[in-house]
Amino acid sequence: MCDHARGSRVRVLSWNIGLRGIRKLSLPNGLNAVLETLGLPDVLLLQETKVVTGDITPDIAFTSPHGCSYTSYYSSNRDGRMLGGYSGVAVYVKTSRGL
Repeated sequence: MCDHARGSRVRVLSWNIGLRGIRKLSLPNGLNAVLETLGLPDVLLLQETKVVTGDITPDIAFTSPHGCSYTSYYSSNRDGRMLGGYSGVAVYVKTSRGL
């Protein structure tokens, strides 16, 4: 389910998770369930993650639904104390596809 045939299209999904924030998605099996529900996209872009670097836990950073591995990248405001984890983005790239 992770690997695609050569020549298949790359699926990129973008989602502004807004008030939910990424911590709400990372409840037990939450992020894996989200990726499965979205059909295991090749790239998932999340906006409004509402975390700062120190808040990124392993359950948020590492996910592997159905054995698919995703590499994650994050960017957030520099001073989360001032804005309380305001905004932020996350990118999950399926690594089993070889992107």
